[in-house]
Amino acid sequence: MRGVWGRNSGDNVIEHHYLTVWANCYRSPTLARAIDVLAVFLFLLAASAFAFGLVALGKAEDFRAIYLLVVGGLSLRASTELLRPRGGAA
Repeated sequence: MRGVWGRNSGDNVIEHHYLTVWANCYRSPTLARAIDVLAVFLFLLAASAFAFGLVALGKAEDFRAIYLLVVGGLSLRASTELLRPRGGAA
């Protein structure tokens, strides 16, 4: 039976199942610890990229400095996205 947007009505059940499986992965202590380790690694990468970017700015290597500062900013954003609490009504 076709539902809204021309999709099968059973598709919602399948999507709900995958979302439930993904949400349960976050409850696993092992996976949660692995995500925390990844977030700390990204934070350290961001800090070192910022530091090397500042050194490159001091040496007047503009393109290298911009590249390293962008990498640092994106790594910092990625680490904070991983550590941000998900879901739940606050």
